[in-house]
Amino acid sequence: MELTIHQKYYLKNKSRVRKWQKKYYDKNRKMYLDKAKRQKLKNPEKYKEYHKSYRTSNNGRLRLNIAREKRRARIFNTDDGTITHSAIINIFISQDYMCAYCKKNVRNKYHIDHIKFLSNGGQHTITNIQILCPTCNLRKPRSI
Repeated sequence: MELTIHQKYYLKNKSRVRKWQKKYYDKNRKMYLDKAKRQKLKNPEKYKEYHKSYRTSNNGRLRLNIAREKRRARIFNTDDGTITHSAIINIFISQDYMCAYCKKNVRNKYHIDHIKFLSNGGQHTITNIQILCPTCNLRKPRSI
């Protein structure tokens, strides 16, 4: 099978083409993200099925394990020992058993949340902890 002109050019100028592609993607990132969002809304079942199959694949499981280990390492490296059971109870009392965002009662179901995300340089300390209802914690934007 004969290579096309474009394929030959790519093979000769791979690094140059890759730089151009990265520059183009960075310039048009919002367009790509909007397109992905539209696709997800248009075909939610297809999206769910794809991600389910990816998570169960070898590559998907490996990536999940790596992410889990990175999070454990961040907690271990920034933990100062101030997060204890009694400290969490004190946070509950100071928040009047209410979600820090929506003020819903969280006596039965709650999430212990980092105010500044560990992935964004937050510390695993009592001053960076708040109590949220599961809904608010899962809806919270991750790019703060």
